[in-house]
Amino acid sequence: MKIKPLKILVVASWYPSHVEPVYGSFVQEQVNMLKERGHDITVLHPVLNGTFWNAWKIKSSIQKENYFGVDVIRVKASPYLPRNRKLAYRRCLLLTLKAINVFNLPMHEFDVIHSHSAFLGGIIGHKLATKFNVKQVHTEHTSGLVSDFHQYNRSDRSVLKNFFEQTDLCLFVSTFSMKETLRNCRVFQKSKHRVLHNMVEDTFFDVIDVPPVRPFRYLVISNLIPRKNVSLILEAWKRLISEFPSSTLTIAGDGPSKKELIDFTHKNSLSDSVIFENRLKRTQVKEAIDACHVMLSSSEIETFGLTVAEAQAAGRPVVVTDSGGVRDIVTDKTGIITSFETEDFAKGLIKIQKDYHLFDAHKIQALTKEKFSSEILYKQLMDLYATVLF
Repeated sequence: MKIKPLKILVVASWYPSHVEPVYGSFVQEQVNMLKERGHDITVLHPVLNGTFWNAWKIKSSIQKENYFGVDVIRVKASPYLPRNRKLAYRRCLLLTLKAINVFNLPMHEFDVIHSHSAFLGGIIGHKLATKFNVKQVHTEHTSGLVSDFHQYNRSDRSVLKNFFEQTDLCLFVSTFSMKETLRNCRVFQKSKHRVLHNMVEDTFFDVIDVPPVRPFRYLVISNLIPRKNVSLILEAWKRLISEFPSSTLTIAGDGPSKKELIDFTHKNSLSDSVIFENRLKRTQVKEAIDACHVMLSSSEIETFGLTVAEAQAAGRPVVVTDSGGVRDIVTDKTGIITSFETEDFAKGLIKIQKDYHLFDAHKIQALTKEKFSSEILYKQLMDLYATVLF
């Protein structure tokens, strides 16, 4: 269904800034997609700023800036009291309402509020939608609602349950994310709970240029934290390198596990074949994928798995653990899904290198474009907007 240009307020829990240019980049990419197609977008970014204990030095604030052609209002709220999140959320709401007045945001002119991630974008977005009688569409990205639900106290769980039951339309980035989030929040799935995958930027669908077969190059792009389970790849790498000794593995990312992973490569004589790089900028991700043959992911839980989809968009097959969201991305024509057993992952690495000629780069790209390109996802999003607006 074709929809006239809309006035959209995006309320995002994460959004990039000049200081943190990749923080919430997936939201910015959707904003850019909508803006390029003629929609009028304003972004509201509400966050809790620090804790009660350091609030004296991290003050609450509101500010407005034009960030790459989009007006972005940033609301930073310091908590009133320790360990009282409900009151902290209320303070953030009050500061948001103040920002709306200070910056003359015409709330009644917005056709839709599109929020991202429940805390705090979704919760604040829902309060605004109710107060100003604007329809709300929400996209849930938060992996913690699946993998770390015990972090939420009883009050938060009640807020989440009410939110997912009451919002006009709630989108999840994968089938796995939708089922697990609603199960944890004890919400029955309804027709207003739908799946809309993350978008892969158009640049990833550029002309395919696969490097020479030797040396055979594997790539990991990941936050180096325990949940990403990169140690599994290194354990499997010991088996792979004994069979294909000229292979190389690049691990791009930073995090608390990095030193441990580097130490492992030294202790196991893997330093010659394993290369560690710093966290990549968004502009560097495509270059890194183009330089590799296969993308790897060993994550324990993924609500989606954007870098996996991006690799496939560039025509690269993948080897990934069965982390949930990747089930919507990877097929037997585009890669291999393994268990979390080291031996099984190692077999995946060996198989994909032996059978590399069977994975057609152009076919992988075409299959990915059919599901995750901006053209496809824009049409799906407009159809979903139509269900709540008309």
